[in-house]
Amino acid sequence: MKKAEVGSDKQAFIAAPLSMHLGAIMLGVSYLLSSRIPGLEGVHQEGSHLGSTAAMSILFTGVLLMLTRRAALSQILGFLVIENGIYLFAVTQTHGMPMLVEMGLLLEVLVGVMISGLLLFNIKKSFEHIDVSQLTDLKD
Repeated sequence: MKKAEVGSDKQAFIAAPLSMHLGAIMLGVSYLLSSRIPGLEGVHQEGSHLGSTAAMSILFTGVLLMLTRRAALSQILGFLVIENGIYLFAVTQTHGMPMLVEMGLLLEVLVGVMISGLLLFNIKKSFEHIDVSQLTDLKD
């Protein structure tokens, strides 16, 4: 973050307290939705209901990060949070994954982070900022 010269995202579309309140609301919605997913009635065992609640809450938090932040770094972090939510949902519903699948996911996350970092630094070098609301005009 120091190299990208990014501090806090002060120009977010919504303020931090409102984001926290929306996160709490999304947690409640996730709890209600996780008990109503069709096809998972027999799969739910003790603890998997809370696991799917946590997974959906993480997924919704990532969507909130991507939609409400202007800095490209915050949007990349939102994407990674969504990916973690999807992974957690898969783990809680299948009661574990084989080691080969987990290693493949780890490699995918590593490559995604490296590509996102390269894109972020290229945006910073080309436009002198990473505020995506200012990236509407193309530059030669």
